[in-house]
Amino acid sequence: MKKKYLAIILLFVISLHAQENKPDPVGREMLKFLKSQDIESNTVRNLWIEEANKIISKSSDTVVINNTKKYLRLLDTLKFNNEKTIKFSSLSNERLKNYSVQTDKFTGNSFITHKKNNTYSEFKIYIAISNDNAFIRVKTHYSGKDWVFMDKVILLIDGKKYSYNLKKTTREIESGGVTEDVDQIADDNLVNIIKAISETKTQIDIRLQGDSKVYDGYIKEKELLPIRETFELYNSF
Repeated sequence: MKKKYLAIILLFVISLHAQENKPDPVGREMLKFLKSQDIESNTVRNLWIEEANKIISKSSDTVVINNTKKYLRLLDTLKFNNEKTIKFSSLSNERLKNYSVQTDKFTGNSFITHKKNNTYSEFKIYIAISNDNAFIRVKTHYSGKDWVFMDKVILLIDGKKYSYNLKKTTREIESGGVTEDVDQIADDNLVNIIKAISETKTQIDIRLQGDSKVYDGYIKEKELLPIRETFELYNSF
C-alpha cells in the first residue's frame, strides 16, 4: 500500500513538472521574430524588452523562458544616442518654414522633410517623431536600367571613406528602368556620417554596392543644403 501511495505521489510530481515545461510554440516563434528584427534606437529596444517580458510571463516552456532571459540580457547591453526627446507641438511655424510636415492621424507620428530635398538624390534625410522621440531617417535611392541589388553604401567625404549597410530594400520596375529604395532609421554610425556630410563644402562621391554590381554617383553641392539644415534642426531639439 505504501508503494502504491509513493507511485501516485511520483506520478503527481511528474504531471506537475510536465505542465511547467509545456511546449510553447507561440512563444518560440515570437522570440524568433524579436531576434530577427533590427534594433536601431532606445525606443525600439525598450519596446522589445516589454515584448520579451510578456513572453516570459505567459510561457510555461523552460527553454523559451531561459532563451528569452538570455535575449533580455543582450538587450540590456544595447545603448543608442540617435534619438532626441521633443514635443512636436512645441515646434513653431517659423522653425518649420523650410519644411513639409505630414502627420499620420492614426498613429500620431509626424514626418518633417526639407522642401528642397531632391526626390532622385541617392542620399537624403528627414526627421520622424513618434511618442515625443525624434529620429533621423535616411532614404537611399537608385534608379537605372539594371538591378544593382544594393546592400551597402560607401561615401567619400573630404578624402575619407564612410560606409553603412542597407536594411530592407523595396524594388520596383518602372517605365524605362528599375528603382531600388531603402528607408531606415539613422543609427549611431549613420548619424556620424550625416555629421560629416553636413560639415563638408564639396561634392560627395557615393557608391551603391551589391554582390556583383555597383553604381557610382555623387551628392551635389546643392543637395547638401537640405541635409545640413535638417541635421541642424534635429540637433536643436
